[in-house]
Amino acid sequence: MSGVVALGVIAFAIFCMLGTLALVGFVLKILFWALLFPIRLAMKLVFGILGVGLAAIVGPILLLVAVVAVLAALAAAFVALVLPLLPVLLLLVLGWASYRGSTGSSARGFAGS
Repeated sequence: MSGVVALGVIAFAIFCMLGTLALVGFVLKILFWALLFPIRLAMKLVFGILGVGLAAIVGPILLLVAVVAVLAALAAAFVALVLPLLPVLLLLVLGWASYRGSTGSSARGFAGS
């Protein structure tokens, strides 16, 4: 029975030590926060103003780059869709040329005169 009481006393002592450390840590946290708050506030104000100014300058440039990138991607997608049709187009041109050559009307030109 005394062993259980001894373990309880040890556990309570450890609990009290941890509580004391937590209280000391909390006091140090409040102290550091109070000391560094004016510096944090000044930095946030300065970099906030600089950030807005920089965003006003760089924002339109990045928007233009994004528009050009989207247009290039659309052009690449169009080329990727049309490129497989190139052999069919070449066969059509070859058929048209052979028809044009076999009818003997190549000297008349496009107007049909």
